[in-house]
Amino acid sequence: MSAALKPKRLGRMPAWGLLGLSFYLLALLLNLPAAQVANWLKLPLAEVRGSVWQGSAQLRLPQLQLESVNWRLGLGAPWATPLVADVKVQDDSLKAQSLIGLSWNGAISLRETRADMRLNHVLLAQRLPVQLDGILRFSLPSARWSQGLQQAKDAQLTVDGLRLLASEPLVIGSFAAQGSVTDGKLTANLRDTAAALTLLGDVQGEAASGISLNARAQVKPDAPAELRDTLSLLPAAPDGGALLQGRVPAPWLARPQ
Repeated sequence: MSAALKPKRLGRMPAWGLLGLSFYLLALLLNLPAAQVANWLKLPLAEVRGSVWQGSAQLRLPQLQLESVNWRLGLGAPWATPLVADVKVQDDSLKAQSLIGLSWNGAISLRETRADMRLNHVLLAQRLPVQLDGILRFSLPSARWSQGLQQAKDAQLTVDGLRLLASEPLVIGSFAAQGSVTDGKLTANLRDTAAALTLLGDVQGEAASGISLNARAQVKPDAPAELRDTLSLLPAAPDGGALLQGRVPAPWLARPQ
């Protein structure tokens, strides 16, 4: 009986040995000084502290600088998402956190993603057609990225204290959006929560055609006259109010396989 078992043991030992060696090399890599690895990879980081396993740094890009980037790596399910990173980012007008998982095929999963950002942050200000101020809050329970955003479930976005920055700041109010991405197709709805105007609409799109906005806004009776004058410059909706329409590219959405 022992002779029959011996080949089976010998046949398994190289596989277990290879697995053990892989974990040993991974442990060596993760415990390397983060500053050394950042230098090797020429990453745009400064004030790098800690190890690859757990550390902090400052991000330095030409158009974006973040004062605090913290990470902590962990092991996930070996057969699906072997590596998981808890990443936190913060500066004067941005605070974000997400659990990021990396699978064997290169797909990235996001869980418990949250972000608070001022609308005048450089990430948004350069992409907005007008100057706005307010606080954007975003939450996303789960998402999957593989050559673009494939899936996103129950995304929630709110904008509090929205103001249009003109010669005199124009207070508009607070708004909310809820949406999802399924197989690379985005659908979302918009509504006002505490604003000087009533807003109802939807957002739809995909990578090939871009994202389109189709909404209707109507000024409330107690709204500032400046807001009423501003909306009067927009196309009128058939049943009153103003039409808000537009389309923007969406290269970050995954294309159908």
